[in-house]
Amino acid sequence: NLPIAMQNAISILLHHPQLIVCIENTDNIKNINIAGIELLSELISILKNQPNLSMAAILEYWRDKEEFDIFSMLACKKPIISIENLKNEFIGIIQLLRQTESEQTIKTLLLKAATEGLTVEERQELQNLIAASKK
Repeated sequence: NLPIAMQNAISILLHHPQLIVCIENTDNIKNINIAGIELLSELISILKNQPNLSMAAILEYWRDKEEFDIFSMLACKKPIISIENLKNEFIGIIQLLRQTESEQTIKTLLLKAATEGLTVEERQELQNLIAASKK
């Protein structure tokens, strides 16, 4: 079972793959510990390389994979809100995922700091993440 946010993000990209241009770097989100992040990351990667793919082409990509049922089900649920609202929702989901990734990294680094210590680079990353989270 995918969380609603993952379902919504995948569904939005299935129905409106052109919205991929609304987001930039998403490399960090693939490290998040959330069900479905691998699917979303793979879909984003595919669409970044081929932003003009149709829903049919996206479904065909997953046809022989176990995740096909998820994509097929989401393809049947056409969003009923405007593309502008879908764009805002998609951007919001990606922002939430970035925030979640940042929070998970902070927790990981704080745990490491307490148990084994941090390298200079890790300390700098932790300081940057904490500073960015306070904005």
